[in-house]
Amino acid sequence: MLELVTIVYSSVAIAVAKRFTARQIAGDGDGLAAFLASAMCWGVWPSLAVIAPLLAFGRPKRWLFEPKFIDAYSAMFFRAICVHAHAAVGSAVRPLVMVDRAHACALGYAAVFAIIPTAASCWLASSAA
Repeated sequence: MLELVTIVYSSVAIAVAKRFTARQIAGDGDGLAAFLASAMCWGVWPSLAVIAPLLAFGRPKRWLFEPKFIDAYSAMFFRAICVHAHAAVGSAVRPLVMVDRAHACALGYAAVFAIIPTAASCWLASSAA
C-alpha cells in the first residue's frame, strides 16, 4: 500500500515538469519558487492522506493474521516515515535537476536523511521500552 505513495509523488514530479520548464524559460524566478513550493505540497499531502489511514487501520488489519504480523506493525511506522520524507523531496527533484540545481536536491535529501536516523532512534527507543 505504501507503494501508492511512491506513485503519487512520481506522478506529481512528471506533471510539474512541463509547467516548471515554461516558467524557467519565461524567466519568472519568483513564480518558479512559489510553484516549486506548491508542487512539493502536492506530493506531501496526498502521501499523508494514504499513510494516515494505513497506519490507523494497520493494526486491526494485521490482527486478522498471525501474532507475528502484529509484531511487525511498529516497523510500518518507520517505513511510513521514510516514504513520506522521500515524498517531501521527491516531487521537487526532477524540476530542480532540469534547471541545473542538483545541489538543492542534494541538500533536500541530506535534510531528509538527517531526519530519518532521528526517527529510527526514537522508534527503536520506544520499541525497546
